[in-house]
Amino acid sequence: MDSVLATPPSLTDQRAVTEQVLITLANITTSPGEMMRTDFYFTEDPLISSLHYAAPSNQFLLLECSPQLAFHLTACLFDRPKPTLETDEDVVDALAELVNTIGGNLKALMSPQTCISLPSVLQRRDAQALTESARQLSKMCLPTIHGMLCLTFFEQTQDM
Repeated sequence: MDSVLATPPSLTDQRAVTEQVLITLANITTSPGEMMRTDFYFTEDPLISSLHYAAPSNQFLLLECSPQLAFHLTACLFDRPKPTLETDEDVVDALAELVNTIGGNLKALMSPQTCISLPSVLQRRDAQALTESARQLSKMCLPTIHGMLCLTFFEQTQDM
């Protein structure tokens, strides 16, 4: 019997997948035993990327990370000096790769019928518009030595 997962993967699974992806892509580790689940607010504007899940769910994953974490990830992925501009094309590509890798691995824990979109890198106002018509399902924030990374699952409540 095929059952449909109506909720995102557990926070434990989200953390395990995210930590493995960070280690694999950029040798970044998180602080052991620490996980902030809700109400973390960035002191500087985070860089944001998203990935949408469809059929049978109507969910999306929003990834927010500190600029310093994004710059470190970019340097590791592209074997180059750390960038300093958030608009650097390699930074945009690194953010898309990060959400795609995490989101794709989490998809394996969902219903087999689940499809995923291509990743998107968003401006703050676009992310706010996207989340206004959505219901938050879970949030997990992980501290690293390079800055914070937050994953938030949403369910789309209206057609966009």
